[in-house]
Amino acid sequence: MVVDKQYLRELRSCYRYDGTKFTEELEQIILDRLGIEPSPHEYSEQDLHEQARKIVMQYQSPEGRLRLLYGLDKIENEMAYLGNKLAYLKGKIAHQLHGETDPNVIFVIEDEYEDVPDYKP
Repeated sequence: MVVDKQYLRELRSCYRYDGTKFTEELEQIILDRLGIEPSPHEYSEQDLHEQARKIVMQYQSPEGRLRLLYGLDKIENEMAYLGNKLAYLKGKIAHQLHGETDPNVIFVIEDEYEDVPDYKP
């Protein structure tokens, strides 16, 4: 499931009466982020609604709006993922160097760390 124009109309009507800014710019951000399925997975209706809600709430502050426009949140998520992957790989290498793993087992980086939906070995 992805965001389309019909979904945006329904979302706009949900936020109509509570004072939430729902601009064309916000609609475009939501379409850019949630208008394409994250292969190989797909969004459930609940996932889609929650992600859209987070974007709408973040957009309400000037700082949040700029973070969304410039993709800083995406960059920070990628940096956190890479930091976790680096820590994991350091640990694996340290265990191998200290002889805590079977020397006959080959350590392949690409096959060891698969915690992200868009991971591509």
